[in-house]
Amino acid sequence: MLKDGDFVRLEYEGFDDNGNLFDSTKGEVGKTLHGKEGPILVVVGYYKLVKGLDDLVRTMKKGDENEASFGPDKGFGHRSKNLVKVMSVKDFEQHEVYPKPGTTIHVDTEQGRMFGVIKSFSGGRVMVDFNHPLADKPVKYKVKLVDVLGSSEEKLKALIEDINLSGTVTIKDGEAIIELEKKGDDFELRKATINAMAKTFIPELKKIEIKEHKIS
Repeated sequence: MLKDGDFVRLEYEGFDDNGNLFDSTKGEVGKTLHGKEGPILVVVGYYKLVKGLDDLVRTMKKGDENEASFGPDKGFGHRSKNLVKVMSVKDFEQHEVYPKPGTTIHVDTEQGRMFGVIKSFSGGRVMVDFNHPLADKPVKYKVKLVDVLGSSEEKLKALIEDINLSGTVTIKDGEAIIELEKKGDDFELRKATINAMAKTFIPELKKIEIKEHKIS
């Protein structure tokens, strides 16, 4: 049985109650939703999965394939009136966004990024529904457990790859040195993300030092 904090790589497909594909790690859907095609990195109990899929993965071993259906309590939850917000059109104007009904937007909060759909726009007021489109609906997943990562070095390398950076990892006596290739305008943010995730998800490391060098 897998447990909280285990690092795994998964392939999966998610279907709504009409059999429509809404999520996948494959093909164009994978590229659009996950930024790449192929297995994704998941930290069991913490990272990326709805509860039903997390529960299913815990029962699997490397190489296993499985599928399951589950309702809103283990899927995308129930609709809440509290997640339907009225916002000022000025909130959109400052980001040069025209609030057209049907448009999907995102808002960054202390709890993370929330996605919503604009429902109406009238009199300088914009109604946005932040409920997940699959709230109140059953879903079905097909999943394959591609790999289970055991060592701290494997986990760190996976985090670096998952956040689309390149680098090397050296670990000695519980202390890790990560050397990253400096690239992209958001490099500092991604470097900070790796540091924070490593401290949270790889607690056996006593110290983490991140160095950087520019691509020649």
